[in-house]
Amino acid sequence: MHRKIGIFHKLAGLIVGLIAALVTLLAIYFPKQQIDSMQRALRIKAATYGRLVSEQVRSAVAFDDVETAREIFAAVLKDRDVISIALFYADGRLLHASGDVSDTAVQAGGTEKFGLVVTEATEVLRVIAPVVSLEGPRGTLTMEVSTSTLEAKRHEITRGALGLGVMALIVGVLMAALIGRSFARRIIAIATVATAVAAGDREQRPVEDHAGDEIGALARAFNAMLAQLRGLIAQIRKQAKRQGERLERLVEQRTHELNARNQDMRLVLDNVDQGFLTTDRNGVVLGERSAIVERWFGTPRTNEFIWHYISRADAKQGQWLEVSWFGLADGVLPVAMSLLQLPDRFQRGDQYFAIAYKPLLDKNEQLDKLLIIISDISAEVESERARAEQRELLELVSSIMEDRQAFLEFFAEAGQQIAALRQHSAELGSLAVKRLLHTLRGNCSLFGAISIAEICREIEGDLSDGGDDVGGTDLQRLWQRWHVVAERIDNLLGARKRSVLEIARDDYDRALHAIADDIPAAQVSCLFRSFKLESTRSRLSRIAEQLQRLAISCGKSPVTVEIADGGLRIDPQEWSQFWSTFVHVLRNAIDHGIETPAEREKLGKLERATITLRTVLDGDSFCIQIADNGRGIDWQAVREKAAYRCLPHESHSELVAALFVDGLSTRDGVSELSGRGVGMSALKAACEARGGVINVASTPGAGTTFTFTWSIHRVTVIDLYRDAPLVAGLYSTQPAPVSSDAAVG
Repeated sequence: MHRKIGIFHKLAGLIVGLIAALVTLLAIYFPKQQIDSMQRALRIKAATYGRLVSEQVRSAVAFDDVETAREIFAAVLKDRDVISIALFYADGRLLHASGDVSDTAVQAGGTEKFGLVVTEATEVLRVIAPVVSLEGPRGTLTMEVSTSTLEAKRHEITRGALGLGVMALIVGVLMAALIGRSFARRIIAIATVATAVAAGDREQRPVEDHAGDEIGALARAFNAMLAQLRGLIAQIRKQAKRQGERLERLVEQRTHELNARNQDMRLVLDNVDQGFLTTDRNGVVLGERSAIVERWFGTPRTNEFIWHYISRADAKQGQWLEVSWFGLADGVLPVAMSLLQLPDRFQRGDQYFAIAYKPLLDKNEQLDKLLIIISDISAEVESERARAEQRELLELVSSIMEDRQAFLEFFAEAGQQIAALRQHSAELGSLAVKRLLHTLRGNCSLFGAISIAEICREIEGDLSDGGDDVGGTDLQRLWQRWHVVAERIDNLLGARKRSVLEIARDDYDRALHAIADDIPAAQVSCLFRSFKLESTRSRLSRIAEQLQRLAISCGKSPVTVEIADGGLRIDPQEWSQFWSTFVHVLRNAIDHGIETPAEREKLGKLERATITLRTVLDGDSFCIQIADNGRGIDWQAVREKAAYRCLPHESHSELVAALFVDGLSTRDGVSELSGRGVGMSALKAACEARGGVINVASTPGAGTTFTFTWSIHRVTVIDLYRDAPLVAGLYSTQPAPVSSDAAVG
């Protein structure tokens, strides 16, 4: 016969069981959760340190800056959990290390990583992070974080939890025995009556318990409830039927209203020009979306990611969306900042779409879903394209009106350069292609072919991002756009594009005076022969106008341009290649050399900078010179860049030579005018192609002078002062020869 388990035993067992469960939860589960949380926090802290420090030491890798690495490492080592930190070059050489660097960390530093890696070894977390500088050099950052503090805390929490649990269990057993015995008898009495009432016997006598504690109050309340129960049961039965009928009518009415509202909402969504769809925080497309989205891109597949869905229209933007989405899902950055990294438009054929994002947050203000709004902006894009073409046409007309001859030279040279890129890009090599693109972009910007300059800029950007050659699609796009621009230019020029010989009014007057004054026929003949050549004054005047436009586009004050042509004339065909690359020294003079108005005022200089342009015969040499009174060349910056590139940089002549090396620029970033380091090398190549040399003289704070020199035996030059001295008297006084102190070429 089994012994019956009474309320006392059950109540005591329940109390002991609850206490035991709580003790187990406190002693095992919660400490484990706390320890796991501490482990995750330590890993996150190690990864965060690795990510932040790898970004901060980019310049240290790029410029061998040990001091910067030392300062950053010292700040990180203030955290007692950090054991060591070391920075390596891509080839495994150690740049700087702090702390006790293990052999494993040294071995890890010799291998370049493609992403942040956090590994857990014995008592340490090891972080390996790639370091990629903006200038190109790479390196590896290793960091070791100790887990000894975490282990000590683990043991401390475990011991404390177990001790507290044992004490709580003992106290709980004693309290369970006392409380169970006290409450069991009185609760059994109430339970006996309640059981009978529950069985349908509502004629039971009230419970006899007059104590003033809670159980006594429970007994009195039970007695009152029993009395009211008898009266309410009948009333409840009457109202139950009426209430059931009312609820049925209400549910039917609300269901009808909800269906009508959903139909109205669907009608709105399916008849607006914008597309709406939602995704979860992981990027999976959900079921809520408007009909126009499916008409545009088709029905999303089950559990399809939004970037795969967008890739149906634009694969490139879909890839960008996928890469950017992980930053949003990880929650490393604020949601608003992460949304700014997502693409805002994409394209499908000739159709353009704008895409906007509306975050939907949960009750904890965390990202739950994302509402994506897609708009067809093809009409706006086409309108903007038309406006851009109108602006470009106006720029071209303005350039033709200002200097038709210079524009014709640009037009012919640009057409040859684009044809060379299209037909021989593979044969030219990466360096020559970069030079051609940079020169073409500079000249197109000056003469108003804005769309061509923009395509060149995009291709240059792709090459700078790691591409080795120009893709056929890019070249085809460049050629097609040039065909459109060239057709417009042909329409603008019309019959005036034919070969003509233009004579300036001043030259015409001088010729008349020479004939009227009986100047010797040989000199008059020399004068007329010179009309087939280009006056360097005319060329320098065009360059002066280009300098003014460049100054305005750079936000500099207008410059004073002084011209000394020496009465020289040269063959424009011979010099077309040189003049097309000469634009690079102009851009550098404005962008690098001339200070801003505020800087010039601070230095006590006149607000308007002065740039001098000269052409002169110096003995058997023909010279072209440009000099400015700007800030001068930062030779120390050139020396550092040259050293980084492993170029000779000890003597002044070596520094001058470094100025013309491909890819070397003192600018840390790329601007619209300079920073890619290929313009000056293209200019040097054009100068040397005609057998010339480049001389550079620069004083910090005083200015820079570039002198380009050729032997007159290799170029066609007419000097009216020498070849027709009587005719030359009609010109201004010949300037003195020029010279400078460092040569390249």
